[in-house]
Amino acid sequence: PGSGKTCLVCRLIMDCLDRLRDLVPVLLPVSDLVKRFSDQDVEHTNSTMAVQDWLDRYLRITYGEESQRYKMVRQAISMHRVLFLFEG
Repeated sequence: PGSGKTCLVCRLIMDCLDRLRDLVPVLLPVSDLVKRFSDQDVEHTNSTMAVQDWLDRYLRITYGEESQRYKMVRQAISMHRVLFLFEG
């Protein structure tokens, strides 16, 4: 605690928005990931496709499946334009 991890991630997001305009930074708080999924969900995540499904499920739960934010992030993922930043 107190070493500046969150501040560093916020700085990375701002730099990404400023310099790498073709990437969409998405912040994923690890504590939120842990709260939303059980150990059983993680155990079944053993392939690339399973990781993609798990991440999509997280985004749907967090942003709402019909939200513009979810749709924009999904489109950016399909275009390989997302930079996932895990914080925590």
